[in-house]
Amino acid sequence: MAGAPGVSVPFDNGFLAYGAAHPGTQMAIGVAALCAGDVPSRAELGLLLEAAASACPELAGPGGGAVFRPGRHLFESRAPEGSGTAGLYAALDAVANEPLPGVMWGVWLVHGHAPGEFAVVLRGHHAHFDGLLIAQLCELMVGAHPAAVRPAPTAPPRPRPGAVVRDVAAVLRGLRDTARPVAAAGTTEGRVRQVCAATGLEGMRRVAAAHGGTVNDVHLAALAGALAAWETGPRWHGDPRPVRAKVPLGLRRPGTAERLGTRIGAGWLTLPCDTADPVERLRRVAADSGRLRARLTDPGTGALMRALSPRMRRLLLDADNHPRRTSLVATHVPGPARPLSVAGRDVTGIVPLMFLASGQRLSVCLATYAGTAYFSVTADTGVAGLDRLPGCWLAEIGRLAAVSGRPGRTPRQG
Repeated sequence: MAGAPGVSVPFDNGFLAYGAAHPGTQMAIGVAALCAGDVPSRAELGLLLEAAASACPELAGPGGGAVFRPGRHLFESRAPEGSGTAGLYAALDAVANEPLPGVMWGVWLVHGHAPGEFAVVLRGHHAHFDGLLIAQLCELMVGAHPAAVRPAPTAPPRPRPGAVVRDVAAVLRGLRDTARPVAAAGTTEGRVRQVCAATGLEGMRRVAAAHGGTVNDVHLAALAGALAAWETGPRWHGDPRPVRAKVPLGLRRPGTAERLGTRIGAGWLTLPCDTADPVERLRRVAADSGRLRARLTDPGTGALMRALSPRMRRLLLDADNHPRRTSLVATHVPGPARPLSVAGRDVTGIVPLMFLASGQRLSVCLATYAGTAYFSVTADTGVAGLDRLPGCWLAEIGRLAAVSGRPGRTPRQG
């Protein structure tokens, strides 16, 4: 797989090599759109896929010159009749653990759990898709125009030595033990499951405005408090080592929208799980994340990855994602601001599906859609007590809203 054709940026070959080196790791990322209405036919979904492929020709195959055949990308998963939310999430977990088709991406129709409800799941190999591209493709499939990519300077065609040296120094600084947000005992089971919660985006924006941060800062501060409150096995958060979150940095620039490829870098942020005051946690997170955001305007960001061979990029991904360097991955994916529909059926919510690196036990994502913020966790099935974590996060969001003086909408757990 490391030499697969059609790879559009160097980062892709690294992810392909990483997947080949860790055959038990599910390399897909994606999103489930939860919908209300009668279940669409395969023909209806096929038309949506054709619309997306016409806007993004690379979806048809390497180079974008192949004939697009929707049937190769369409699948169906039926939940037990009348099984409700539990059945829906069980079906989503089953889809998340399915191998990707040979064409590297697919759309799954999930239904049967409740009358008048269904889900459409878009999944693709992380070598070809990043979170922002997934959000853009969802809009393309329903005929909407994706939001513009934020302006940023074009990366230099060749890595500059100074930028490479800075990246190497950052790697070396990060080679220290980190705390693990689950019990260290036991082994991973190699399968994943999802849990999710949702709250009002406007309420999080008010908290961010009150304290000079961003919505993602609010999320990460709440995550730090949630991890400290969440108990699973030994009191891991009493560990003196830092809880370090790997924070993907989107590097899509004008001209790369709707193009396949993983255009991301990464930064690391220490989550202040040992700080009891929610406002102080937010201040600490905002200070660290401001430094990471500044890297988005630096053309040298990602220089080390571009300078390495696919094999060396895979080794760097191994080092980046090793539990001794990274406690967990924390992703932020801004999604469509307005409600969407799938073949005329309303999209009522979303469930992000994240990549879980080999040896890792947790990956979290804050995704936004139509005025709602979704906190989603992808975890190894060996993690105990996972269902409590979304509630801990919601409680921390509530604490921040309360001390900010203007609480938002009542949060809900999904």
